[in-house]
Amino acid sequence: MKKLVLILMMAGFVIPATAQHHHRDKADRSPEKRIEMKLRKMAEHLNLNDEQIAEIKPLMEQLQEKEEAHRKAGKEMHEAFKADLAEVLSDEQMEELEKRHEKRKHKMREKRHQRRKDKAQAE
Repeated sequence: MKKLVLILMMAGFVIPATAQHHHRDKADRSPEKRIEMKLRKMAEHLNLNDEQIAEIKPLMEQLQEKEEAHRKAGKEMHEAFKADLAEVLSDEQMEELEKRHEKRKHKMREKRHQRRKDKAQAE
């Protein structure tokens, strides 16, 4: 009985750590590796043949390029908006806006961390 309790306790510590490690690995993958992973899973779930895989891979690469361009454009628009705001708002108002933005980012990070933690515990 003691061994069973010990094993369950160890599993409670190891599983969340493994889940967090997996998430870090996911963030460290190159775009090419992410495409390969997605394609492999898609092929597995849909029983794709080699010809289909060969046709889908360039489509995924094109999508990835478009998504990256979209992210870059969004970032540029945000920076332009911020510059325009700086012309209208006082320095104190800009500082307050930045503080509020940082506070919101921190709160979102905490929520995201909690969701990951809850998900790892559920698994």
